Amino acid sequence: MTFLAPCLTYFCMKPYGINRTFKKASYSLRLQASVMAEARRVAKSEGVSLNQFINVAVAEKVSAVRAEAFLRAAPAGILQILG
Repeated sequence: MTFLAPCLTYFCMKPYGINRTFKKASYSLRLQASVMAEARRVAKSEGVSLNQFINVAVAEKVSAVRAEAFLRAAPAGILQILG
């Protein structure tokens, strides 16, 4: 699986994969037909289920939004220190 994000560890598992416990939640998702068809194609080409593909996509987006919020809230000059 070439697109698995490190953020999945944060959202789905205890640190370092120890005692893996997954909490499941259901949500009826309505996608445009073209988006659904493309998601199915990509999931198939990656060799994963559509459900797993969507889980990873959502986890990646949540991680990106949180990272952006963190960087916006960072004190001025902190990025120069880290960079």
